[in-house]
Amino acid sequence: MNWTAIPTTLTVNVELLSNLVDRIGAIDFDIALLHFVNEVSPIRIAEVCGYVFPKTQAPTIAGWCGIRADTANRIDAYISSLYNKDPVLLDLPQTDSAQAGFVASLSGQEINEAEYRRVFFDDPGFSTEVAMARPEKHGWNLSKFYLQEEVIAQDTLIQIGCLAALIYPIGKRHALNSDITLTVDSRPKAQDRLLRLIDLRFPQLSRREREVCALTILGNSTKLIASMLDLSPNTVITYRQRAYDRLGVNNASSLVSEII
Repeated sequence: MNWTAIPTTLTVNVELLSNLVDRIGAIDFDIALLHFVNEVSPIRIAEVCGYVFPKTQAPTIAGWCGIRADTANRIDAYISSLYNKDPVLLDLPQTDSAQAGFVASLSGQEINEAEYRRVFFDDPGFSTEVAMARPEKHGWNLSKFYLQEEVIAQDTLIQIGCLAALIYPIGKRHALNSDITLTVDSRPKAQDRLLRLIDLRFPQLSRREREVCALTILGNSTKLIASMLDLSPNTVITYRQRAYDRLGVNNASSLVSEII
């Protein structure tokens, strides 16, 4: 991998950063983090994951955020076993300088290990991973940003690296102040997170419109959504179409792009 050293400074909006710090330990920290990242980043970020790698030990979680319902399941798969197949760990930057950060990008097409590529690229629909690695006394800190874009300019890569270096200690502090135990079934939590995120981004939608949108993004059929909300299928279709019309989108994929 072609690692690039990260500059030590990044100019950000102080109010945005303060709002994020204020959410440390809160249940909606992940939403605030994803919002902050996409306000600062020059391109849209779909998912962020942070890990601590103690020397000769399996990784632990420093934090994560993402729009998809299965983000927590990918984190669980990574720390359980798939980190052993991570190509980033096989080619970490060579440095004697503690606290120096490095950034590199990795395309899903470059990954030969089929299971790793499927879990982290093919299934969620991501094209590129931007990795930020920072050596510490205990081992390595590693942040991963997942994008749908296939090609990233060098200056954009460096900006994302600086952003990763900025938010990593914030995410780690949040992890230490909250219960981030993973469960296999993350869909109820995902639904709540999506509803809060849609509330934040689209306050013009009605409560029912937001609920239908969230359940649609999670892959539920019209019939199932109708049963879950005690509505008729036609009413679900009406709420969904009304929301789409207000937001200027025509499908769930476009809605996800608007959210993040």
